[in-house]
Amino acid sequence: MSELEVVFQDIIAQLGRDFPQLMEVMDQAKSGELGEEQAMQLMLGILNEYPDLQARFDALVGEATELLREEGSTELALPEEPGKGSMVFDSGVGGPRLNPLYEAALLERAQFDGDIPELRTGPLPEEAKPAVPVSTKARNPVALGYMLEEASEEVGAEVRESRRQLAAEVESLAGDAGTLVVKRGTDLVDKARGSSETDPKSYRRGELPALIKVDRPSGGKLSVLSPEESKQLAWKFLSSTQGRRSATETIAQMVGDSLRDGGYGVKREAVPPGMKVLAHASWEVSLGGPRSTQAAFSVIDVAAKALVISLTEQVEKRDALWLEVIPINTVDVRSVGWAARLVG
Repeated sequence: MSELEVVFQDIIAQLGRDFPQLMEVMDQAKSGELGEEQAMQLMLGILNEYPDLQARFDALVGEATELLREEGSTELALPEEPGKGSMVFDSGVGGPRLNPLYEAALLERAQFDGDIPELRTGPLPEEAKPAVPVSTKARNPVALGYMLEEASEEVGAEVRESRRQLAAEVESLAGDAGTLVVKRGTDLVDKARGSSETDPKSYRRGELPALIKVDRPSGGKLSVLSPEESKQLAWKFLSSTQGRRSATETIAQMVGDSLRDGGYGVKREAVPPGMKVLAHASWEVSLGGPRSTQAAFSVIDVAAKALVISLTEQVEKRDALWLEVIPINTVDVRSVGWAARLVG
């Protein structure tokens, strides 16, 4: 194991004292239940869900990398080959770069989502559509896909308006657009690229997009959709990170209600420090493509029921249980779904 990996695992261990879900992912990776790429994506998902955790992670990484610097050198002591176990490596050309395996995983996600705003530092590409989750209790996959499309269109209009306002501001500062670079150097060029402050509040670069509310489509709107359109919308919901994220709270509520009805004292508030994982479960489905998607398949209901059955098989009825549910976003292996655990 490389020195970098040791430091990274130490970071996770430190964070795991307050966020035990990270330690569980690490334990599952060590036992072979999760592959390295799957574990990394799950940990990134957890970091994205908890801004405070992300800030602590960034701070610890900054401290750790200072310790990895060789004496008298400004270069990090990184692995030279992009092996499966290392997050970054030094190719000898340019600076350290992300492991191609993780780069590939990000490209896979971008293929399904279209955009990953929390990992983007520049403006949204002109041809890209915003990837926005929705706040809803809807359980129909077609309705969810419809709402995701509506949300993307609404936020897309906000992004275009913010670009128009930024362009107007840059033009007014430059005076004559033809002398923009000559008169102001790179200042205006950088300004034209914008920043998180110039992005609309609903969709900022470097930030996890917030769930937004859109109207649920009526039965009439859904009834006029062709079978092909219905399949495409159901696929949009299931295959996209923001689609699965949109359904996570609904699944958590369904699982929690079922457990409470069965005599379990389940809470959904923040987990107190020092709690132990008593049960964990997952429900996953393979992504076969839009044509293989069954628009009438009750994904959310089936997932919630499967999680309840698995959890109740692992722990007896008792009070003071905390339920956590997260989406599974391992699109690199075409396997997605939701995971749940009971902590007490």
